[in-house]
Amino acid sequence: MLRSVKKRIKLLIRALTRPWVTRRSLARSLRAAGVREGGALLVHSSLSSLGFVPGGAAAVIAALHDAVGPRGTLLMPAHTWEWMNKGCRVFDARTLPGCVGALAEAFRLMPGTVRSLHPTHSVCAAGPDAVRLTAGHEQALTPCGAGTPYARLLEEDGQILFLGASLDSNTAFHTMESLCGFPHLLRPGAESFEIIAQDGTRQARAFRQHLEGIARRYAGTEQELVDAGVARTATAGGAKLILLGGAALAAWTRRLLENDPLALMADRHQDMAALTAKSS
Repeated sequence: MLRSVKKRIKLLIRALTRPWVTRRSLARSLRAAGVREGGALLVHSSLSSLGFVPGGAAAVIAALHDAVGPRGTLLMPAHTWEWMNKGCRVFDARTLPGCVGALAEAFRLMPGTVRSLHPTHSVCAAGPDAVRLTAGHEQALTPCGAGTPYARLLEEDGQILFLGASLDSNTAFHTMESLCGFPHLLRPGAESFEIIAQDGTRQARAFRQHLEGIARRYAGTEQELVDAGVARTATAGGAKLILLGGAALAAWTRRLLENDPLALMADRHQDMAALTAKSS
């Protein structure tokens, strides 16, 4: 009872003190920012950053669907690396929650959402291309590289939206690091996981996880991307929107990394030789 009262008080305070965002106004802001109707849109989000949204997460997800339209496909990360880093070795696509925020988790639980089968970096999707974009993730050699939903999104010039989130959560940078063949991304050995699909079928597979403790400067690239015409920024309620074109981001990042393999590293004293040794 007390918990319920506290929750209602928090909602009331938010409604009185934060900007209001409705499904209609958010969809309008997304389209004005450049979200394409009929395309694929991967969303990294912070629900609380928007302000007060009547209808909560469901209304925000509906607005995202409105922006891409009935022919568009909406994707969100459903990462579970946090649990795997703590020793979990069973990935149940039906029940294992993600660790990347309330909006992504609400999306995962919605009827009609499909989820790729990867123990650390799964993706959820809904729309005409959802099955195709998420298929075969469990067969990829890296969590985010070739053969993953992230790579397909870039190859097909899908868009990436940061809804109140910073570019620190830009999984596409991991994708480009992988596609450029950097050896420092992954732990040296593969580990065994049990994968349970949404239809209950099971399979055992071995995967290499990302190395921990390698700090990036992903958020620090924002102005560079804006200046290069790769990113556009806008606002919706209290949230900053950053919209990236997949093909342009891939080309820009490849040029950056080919010129300087350490360009996305926060610590430039951590040279490539040391990183390579850590992963071998």
